[in-house]
Amino acid sequence: MKRKRQGLMLALCGLLFVGLALVFGAMRPFVSQVDGIREQVLRLHVVANSNERLDQELKLAARDAVLEEARELFSSALDAKEAKNIALKEKERLEAAAKGALEAAGCNDEVEILVTEMFFSKRVYEDGTTLPAGNYQAVRVVIGSGEGKNWWCLLFPKICLSATSKEENKTALGSVLNETQCDILTNSEKYQVRLFLYDAVMELYHRLFGEEK
Repeated sequence: MKRKRQGLMLALCGLLFVGLALVFGAMRPFVSQVDGIREQVLRLHVVANSNERLDQELKLAARDAVLEEARELFSSALDAKEAKNIALKEKERLEAAAKGALEAAGCNDEVEILVTEMFFSKRVYEDGTTLPAGNYQAVRVVIGSGEGKNWWCLLFPKICLSATSKEENKTALGSVLNETQCDILTNSEKYQVRLFLYDAVMELYHRLFGEEK
């Protein structure tokens, strides 16, 4: 009975993968556009030491310090690759800025900055701008043990403040993305079903294999 149940589960998993493959194949033009989005942005990911109120406040202080440095550092970047190279070159400067913000608040926690590729689940800004799930290049700021809630945004193009308007976000995205890609991110209701399927596949592959499709 146990072998029969295992065989049934394997068969169901096989059918699921075949189904997803067929769906993704039919969505290939859409998938290609979203893949292009992920290649043309650089994300910021700030992780707090813990979920204690003070640690969450320190996370925001470190975030503000990093964003202030990034404002100058990335002002001349023309694309995500150039922005990433700047982040790699100036990593110590970014770390020093974050560390300085913590010390000013009386905190001696260590700060580590990694310029890396990492997986993000789907993220939605307050104005509705939507970033699909998948692997992105990112500047990751880890404070202390890095066990607290995180904060995220786009370093390039710069979309980092919740008060930023949808039109400002769209203008920033339009500087590096094509019209269709901007529409996918800022008019998500139009692509609701396709985004749902895309995100579901990305999440599944990440859970099973720790990587994107």
